[in-house]
Amino acid sequence: MTAPIALSIVIPAYNEAGRIGATLGRVGDYVRQHGLAAEALVVDDGSRDDTPRVVEGFQLRFPFLKLLRHETNHGKGWAVRTGMLAAQGERILFSDADLSTPIEEVKRLTHWLDHGYDIAIGSRGLPDSQVAVHQAWY
Repeated sequence: MTAPIALSIVIPAYNEAGRIGATLGRVGDYVRQHGLAAEALVVDDGSRDDTPRVVEGFQLRFPFLKLLRHETNHGKGWAVRTGMLAAQGERILFSDADLSTPIEEVKRLTHWLDHGYDIAIGSRGLPDSQVAVHQAWY
């Protein structure tokens, strides 16, 4: 019998072949190093590049990695929704394909969940945030 999944990591992706490999390597290594009962779900949102093949290449190294695919692009929100609905973990983390929020930050979020909170949200907009690359707020 397999252990229940404690953490699902949802990663939406659209034309991310150039950087998804580094993200998956980092996420996979983190899961292994911390002995987490986890799954990582990459939701390919109709990419026209090699994103699916890059993900498939990592599935041998990290069997807890799953690829979900949309045949056509529906947008990031739809990809996140697909991943959230497919996730089987007790806790679900959503992270962008560029890992702009490092996977190591999951410890800061789970701290609050361990102390009775129902949801924990990280934001680069908070006063104490350390943002290396600033993005425009439209």
